[in-house]
Amino acid sequence: MDSIEVGVRAELRTLAEFLQADVAALSRKLGAVVVESEPIYAEDQALVDVLVASAEGNLATLVQVFRYELDVGTVDAPPAAIHFARRLAQRGIPVSVLARAYRLGHQYVMAYFHEKLDDRFTDVELAVATYRHLSGIAFHYADRVTEQAIVAYDDEARMWLGNDAADADRPHQVIARRRPDRCGGDRAGAAIPIATAPSGDCRLDRRTRRALPRRWPRSKK
Repeated sequence: MDSIEVGVRAELRTLAEFLQADVAALSRKLGAVVVESEPIYAEDQALVDVLVASAEGNLATLVQVFRYELDVGTVDAPPAAIHFARRLAQRGIPVSVLARAYRLGHQYVMAYFHEKLDDRFTDVELAVATYRHLSGIAFHYADRVTEQAIVAYDDEARMWLGNDAADADRPHQVIARRRPDRCGGDRAGAAIPIATAPSGDCRLDRRTRRALPRRWPRSKK
């Protein structure tokens, strides 16, 4: 191992310490950058909170990558990042919004890295080697995690589409109910088609309500 390689490893461990100290604040700032770029977040604070948690999870993972020289090819997206992707899918938000968040995040974090390291170098060769190594790690991490997040998004979107399809078919399934309950059953022996929402709540499907004889009261949620 030559002196430049030793120096690069030392610089990345130092960068890990900087990043560790700044993870929380940097996550909030990064979240603000993403929110400013995308109007869809404007009135959804819950989604913004998940976005910031995703950023924090990714930054904390990068700390470990730099500190312990982890192979990025073996690193998985943190749970908060997967949760963020799934939440976007549940809201029907385009996957391009997810990809854009990662592009902006990568750009913002690289600017942070440069700011932290620019004043540290007197050796040009060491500076070039460090930036090259750092850029490679950051790019491959962002690429790998973005791909995993998109897979999670697609899986969640398919599941929700499947639920919608099942709900559309469910009015054809006749369910015998005895007395009124949380799923809107009527009098004993009445056969009422019930549709179950993705949330798990039971309710009469809109088409079923229109088809019901008027002597049957509508189900209450």
